[in-house]
Amino acid sequence: MQLTEVAKGASILAILDAARRRKFYVIVPALVLTVCVGAFASRLPNSYRAQALLAVERPPASDLLRMGGTPGPPSIQEQLRVIRETLFARPLLQEVLKEFKLYGPATDPDWATEDMKKRIRIQVEGTDAFYIGFEDGDRQAVAEVANRLAELFVKSTSASQEQNVEEAAGLLDQELARLRDKLADEDEEIKEYKQKVGEELPEHLGTNLKLVEALEMRLQAKRDSIGENQARRAQVLEEMKGLQKEPAQEIQRELPVEEPTAEQKALDEKRLKLKELEAKYTEQYPEIPRLRKEIADLEQAVAAGPRRKSRSDATAATSRRYPGPDASMRYLALKGELEGIDQRLRSYAPEEKALQAEIASLRQRVASAPKHERALAEMTREQALTRSQYQGLLEKQNEMKMAERLRQKGQSLVFKVVEPASVPSAPSSPKRERILLLGFVGSLGLGVVLAFLVEQLDTSFDSADDFKTFTNLPLLAVIPSVRSKSRSGRKLPEGGKGDPHLPQPNLRHLQKNRVVTVTDPGAIASEQYSILAMKLRWHLGEAPSRVLTVTSASGGEGKTLTAVNLSFALAESGLGKVLLLDADLRKPRTHEYLGIEPRPALSNLLQDPERDIYREAARLKDLFVIPGGSDFENPVGVLGSERMRRLVERLRLEFRFIVLDAPPILPIADPQVLAGYADGVLLVVRARRTRRELFKHAIESFRATNVLGVVLNGADYAGSRYARAYEYYRRTYYKQNIRTGT
Repeated sequence: MQLTEVAKGASILAILDAARRRKFYVIVPALVLTVCVGAFASRLPNSYRAQALLAVERPPASDLLRMGGTPGPPSIQEQLRVIRETLFARPLLQEVLKEFKLYGPATDPDWATEDMKKRIRIQVEGTDAFYIGFEDGDRQAVAEVANRLAELFVKSTSASQEQNVEEAAGLLDQELARLRDKLADEDEEIKEYKQKVGEELPEHLGTNLKLVEALEMRLQAKRDSIGENQARRAQVLEEMKGLQKEPAQEIQRELPVEEPTAEQKALDEKRLKLKELEAKYTEQYPEIPRLRKEIADLEQAVAAGPRRKSRSDATAATSRRYPGPDASMRYLALKGELEGIDQRLRSYAPEEKALQAEIASLRQRVASAPKHERALAEMTREQALTRSQYQGLLEKQNEMKMAERLRQKGQSLVFKVVEPASVPSAPSSPKRERILLLGFVGSLGLGVVLAFLVEQLDTSFDSADDFKTFTNLPLLAVIPSVRSKSRSGRKLPEGGKGDPHLPQPNLRHLQKNRVVTVTDPGAIASEQYSILAMKLRWHLGEAPSRVLTVTSASGGEGKTLTAVNLSFALAESGLGKVLLLDADLRKPRTHEYLGIEPRPALSNLLQDPERDIYREAARLKDLFVIPGGSDFENPVGVLGSERMRRLVERLRLEFRFIVLDAPPILPIADPQVLAGYADGVLLVVRARRTRRELFKHAIESFRATNVLGVVLNGADYAGSRYARAYEYYRRTYYKQNIRTGT
């Protein structure tokens, strides 16, 4: 058998269920604390509040100013901070304190001033009015103080308006001058930056890219010229070497490539210069048309001059014969040509370097353009922010100038007392009804918490689910709490026309002692006992006679009541005679539940085995009952004796079912002995009473191996999910059977 400790949950449903079951812990604290809170609220001193209504007299020109786009005077909500500062000014409050003597002469002035601030109330009413209120225990004084505060506020605002305007104007002038200087500095900074970076600015990016392209073309042309001259120089050197080796022979060679004329060189230079100007300037630049005219003239001159041999002409082989003297002249001509080529190559080198340097400079400008663009954007953004601040202050200055003109003409914002404060008829605080309600709600919540804490500390079994999580013993039945009166509402006749087997007083006694299987067969508890009887018949089998021992962990758990109701339920089954034997020789109580004579019937049968069983047994309907006795000094020895064993065997021959009402397991050994005579043992556990640790100790000390299961007695069916179904059955099916007699 397994026993498990499971912590109780803390859900909302669990809290509400705990409050429902433990109403005492909820109701009593709620009532006590509510009474205490009510007594406390009744002793609180009354406080009265009086308030004067002040309104704003707006200048007639304010609407015209709004229509013209100029802001008019601010609303009360916008001036609330100024109103509070004016009203809470120390000189104003001290004047009121001195005039009305609200505090004693020994009171600290600073403390009195701060305390008075707490009593003053400012409440906005619409857009053009507000209340000035004051709270105190003297109902007459609060009205006078409120009116005086309103009067002093009106005077103070009228006197301070001019001073505030002048101070604000001075501050605005200073700030405007500072912003003007800042704008000038930022303009100068941007101008200097642009002058510093010059052609690297982003707006010159396109021009710089075109210049780079033109210079690269010019550089490429220069490199082509250098290449051609270097090739021609190699040819000249080769020819000169040949002339030196064979001075007297005829020389056959290719005709040299003719040099470009001066007009052709000038034409090439002007064309490159035109490309540079077109990249930097527009067509309206005066130098561009002039260069185009010069290029046209040079092109005509070149066309009219001698034809320049092409490279294909230069490569055509021509044989000329030079006699010896002519070879010498040819050598000198080649030497002169070589010197010219070297001179041109020397002049081309610095020109090439200059072009490369200029291209690198332009590329640097192009690469640095994004950096300068970001820097200029940051400076421009700062300048725009400064200009926005400057424009905002200019607008404020214009507004103040307009307000000053309106004030001078008597058109400024003026406060006026519209409704003086009157003597209050009822206290404003304390709100005793609210305090009482809050106290009741709080005490109710405290009671719920207390009930839940008690529930958490309670180690008893709350429900069937709670029991199942603790042990794996079969739970055969869950018996709800049974009241002493019939739950079904069945009324017994007054004239003795009850059950023929029972006299009328005994039937009433059964009803009083909650023997529901007899007095209220349609009750939920009675149905559960019938189900329990059916399960036990199935567990005990179909033997001719079966003995069942009913016990519990400790006293007061309802084992005797369970044994009585179970015995009646078994008797109602009609399967044979049923005997209820009160085997509790220490404290027999079966006769108390059944209302029969307390006779030592069991003692008599043990002392005289030949005594007639039916003479000692009392018959109640279909049930036979043998009461116990308490004349034995050693009940354990008697129950374990041979005489007891023989008596049980004798009873088995007479009855189909025998129910033994045994003593509790703790702290005696009687149930251990009686369990040995039985075919099965039934344990009774009382919900919300049997402690887990007590039940665990009882199970561990109880060594019987024939435990059939457990009955959970006194369960709360009203809060279970099955309550509605059982109630529906009780109200419909069972009552209908009662009316029809079935």
